[in-house]
Amino acid sequence: MKIIYSFLVLLLLISCNSSPENKANAGNNLIKSDSLLSYKDFAETIENISDVKYAGNKYSDWMTNRGGFVDKLLELKITDYSIETKSYSYKDSCVFYIHNLSHNDKQISSIRPFLINTIGKTSYSKLSERVLIFALKNEKEANFIDIPPNWGYSTIRAELIENIYKNTNTVVISCDTTKICKFKDLRN
Repeated sequence: MKIIYSFLVLLLLISCNSSPENKANAGNNLIKSDSLLSYKDFAETIENISDVKYAGNKYSDWMTNRGGFVDKLLELKITDYSIETKSYSYKDSCVFYIHNLSHNDKQISSIRPFLINTIGKTSYSKLSERVLIFALKNEKEANFIDIPPNWGYSTIRAELIENIYKNTNTVVISCDTTKICKFKDLRN
């Protein structure tokens, strides 16, 4: 009988620990911690991935250097920030970008709250199945990896995304196509 009671108590504890409220608290702890303040420069991350080549401004698409999607996602006015973009290729066939987002307001103390505003939002159909991975670069800048759909190269694209996550050792905000934006703790 003691074994049955012990088992029931164990099940109760497990179910309590996996409740949505506890999961939300875990997310809130990430928000309250300095985990996003990793000052992550994604250019350094992708330099560690083989088969990635820097292409400068060689490639562009309809969203490159256009902030129209960022203002909606981060709840910023388009006039409040600037974007600088660098292009890269993976295995010579999968093109992606790193955008550096700088807030123009000298009064703002951190761009972090704007990143946190993305949590729980869907990454709009305008993103055309893009994957966005955000991190802070410093108090006024965020940078993000922008992986557009590469039609016909879905296996290579999935491999690139997996390699980026594997080589990133920080907490990021991941907006993966039609899924909601969420924290991803990639720390080892």
